[in-house]
Amino acid sequence: MAGSITVSMKGAQGGVAVSIGGGWYARVVDGAREHIASEMGHYIDQIYGAGDASGEDWADLTEVSAEGFNVFYRAIRQSIEINAKRLFDDEGMPRPTPFGTETDQEIITKLEADPRFDPGSRPSRD
Repeated sequence: MAGSITVSMKGAQGGVAVSIGGGWYARVVDGAREHIASEMGHYIDQIYGAGDASGEDWADLTEVSAEGFNVFYRAIRQSIEINAKRLFDDEGMPRPTPFGTETDQEIITKLEADPRFDPGSRPSRD
């Protein structure tokens, strides 16, 4: 079963979303939950609540504030990086994109294109 992230209901074709294979959704999108600080936990219900209630793999950012959006952005960036390291770096394989998979690239691109995105949410380069 595939999952999705609905970023916005506004866009050229009526909305912005990313479709994600079920296994990768569980690893990356659901995995992002563990990177949301406990004091920001109320955003988990706002983002994942409808999908959890219906038993679907669905993260919905359409009604989330800019703060919640950027909390999710930072969490999913962490989740993507952890999985890219496991899947590519630890195996000595080159990453197809800087983020890992093409799907990961699409997630980051669409999140960063949203007006709620704060460039200060990007991880610093050490």
